[in-house]
Amino acid sequence: MKLLDIQNTPILVDPLDGKYYRLREDAEITMVTDEGTYRDYLGAGWITDLRSGSSFIDHFIPKWDGPESPYSALIAFHDSAWSGWVPRNISDEILAQGCVLTHKCSERVSRLVKFAVDHFGTYYDMEDRMPKPYTMNRYYEKMELSDR
Repeated sequence: MKLLDIQNTPILVDPLDGKYYRLREDAEITMVTDEGTYRDYLGAGWITDLRSGSSFIDHFIPKWDGPESPYSALIAFHDSAWSGWVPRNISDEILAQGCVLTHKCSERVSRLVKFAVDHFGTYYDMEDRMPKPYTMNRYYEKMELSDR
């Protein structure tokens, strides 16, 4: 699978507390791949921690890049995909390729990012309950996959 393009409406978030953020307005994120197009619809109220991980890695890969940024859309897409909408291997590959496509890191660093999320991230299957504060996120998420 090859990620070809990222398109998004603004991803406007407000701080919820020191670690989490709530989507202020509905947003749409599109990931165009050579195998199909993922459309992610996020409703106002959806919660994210932006890019997970400690501030130590901010030097290598930013936590967020502003509401208009395809990189920020990539981070939000990956969070939503991990609710069980997209298989983990595809979600993590989109993340790795998107980091390079948006010029936020090199191919080498993107592979390290992929390794880290593959081995240390928490992916949820659709039948799993989401933990707090993400308990209601699936209510605000809708993901569609269409043929190219």
